[in-house]
Amino acid sequence: MVNRWIRRFGLFLVLSVLVIGILAEPDAPSAEAATRYTAYVTANSVRVHTGAGVRYRSVGTYYKYHKMTIKGSRGNWKQITYGGHTRYVWGPSIKAGSPRIRSYIIPGSAWMRTGPGLKYGRVRYAYQNYYVTIYSRLGNWYHVNYRGTFGYVWAGNVKEGTPAFSSYNGYINAAKLYLRTDPRLVYKKIQALYKNNKVTVIGRSGNWLRLKIGSKTGYAWGQGISKGNPPVTPASYAPTTGNYGLDISHYQNDANKGNIDFNQVKASGYSFIIVKASEGQTGHDPYFGYNTKNAIGAGLKVDAYHFFHAADQNSARKEADNFASSLKAAGYNASNFGYVFLDVETTNSVDKETLADNANAFFDQLKNVYGFNKLGIYSNLYFFNNSIDFNRVTQAQTQPQRFLIWLSRYRGSETNLGPGANFNVDIWQYTNSGTVNGIVGDVDHNISYFNTNGL
Repeated sequence: MVNRWIRRFGLFLVLSVLVIGILAEPDAPSAEAATRYTAYVTANSVRVHTGAGVRYRSVGTYYKYHKMTIKGSRGNWKQITYGGHTRYVWGPSIKAGSPRIRSYIIPGSAWMRTGPGLKYGRVRYAYQNYYVTIYSRLGNWYHVNYRGTFGYVWAGNVKEGTPAFSSYNGYINAAKLYLRTDPRLVYKKIQALYKNNKVTVIGRSGNWLRLKIGSKTGYAWGQGISKGNPPVTPASYAPTTGNYGLDISHYQNDANKGNIDFNQVKASGYSFIIVKASEGQTGHDPYFGYNTKNAIGAGLKVDAYHFFHAADQNSARKEADNFASSLKAAGYNASNFGYVFLDVETTNSVDKETLADNANAFFDQLKNVYGFNKLGIYSNLYFFNNSIDFNRVTQAQTQPQRFLIWLSRYRGSETNLGPGANFNVDIWQYTNSGTVNGIVGDVDHNISYFNTNGL
């Protein structure tokens, strides 16, 4: 009887020790000393257990990319703190470090929020195919970074990897388009794009295309972009005799981060460039100095033009002063520069006789005050015949150097027939949609029939 009691008591002691051990084990210190480190879940999910084994009770679940601090190890199990207690997760489902997972937004509403839930404030909207980087996960929300902005996005709107898209070459088919930071008109403009600018299409977000232009990327409205290369003016549409040249302004610079390769222009067979210098009483083309210096350096003959706004003779003289000021700032004067042209394309709300007198006041100021004698006027055929007293201008120009007429007229398939004007033309701008090596996008093409004094 006594022996039976002793045996039962001994069994009780053994069981008590085991139970106490099991109860104490979850909060016990790690059996393997380890330095604390950050890790994250690599499996789709991982269970949190009270002890180092599946036989221990599961008290929670962590999902892929959830970050945690590892305090130690028991075999293949990692020790963490969960709900204020020491708990364990399966080691092979954990990886040291922090996730940096390249991902993108899939269709659906995807607001980035300040916290992991709908109750948190909105940071910004994330559009379809936006690239984001996953940094961690809390519940069903990813903590992501989009171009330096952090926020939380519902996990169902994010997919790992990059969206399936085959990049292709394209060009701008609209007169002007803006590259923007994001696919909506409200977002910041990165740069202006002009007709026939070449681009690389690298993605899509709804009706917007993601473009790469040089080192810049952004979004532009898809309907303004065509696949392939921009059309080239057929050779048969070009004039057959004369010297070829271009006229440019900051628009051509803007299309390629300010750059124009004038050596390529020269190598393509062009001999002269007419560069915009100024506009109105105060406007200065910011690239005039750069363009003239580099064009001259490439062996091109260089001339300049001013866009006219004057509605009276006093304003016209002030515009001439502004033109001369732009030339002087770039290091040019009457003795070291070619022809200077007045670009007259608007009536400035005056009749044709007054507009002619204003133009003559502009020319007189250049001649009498600054010594310029190589002068010319630019406009289109309709304007010359209907909006300005053409003879009133030309008859007043009696300086020794020939007064040049620069005509803009686009004749399409009849280009090879010549300008077709009812007066003599010295320079003919025969297209505004030409292309040339060294310049991104459209550029005006000209032919000069006058072959001395700078052209």
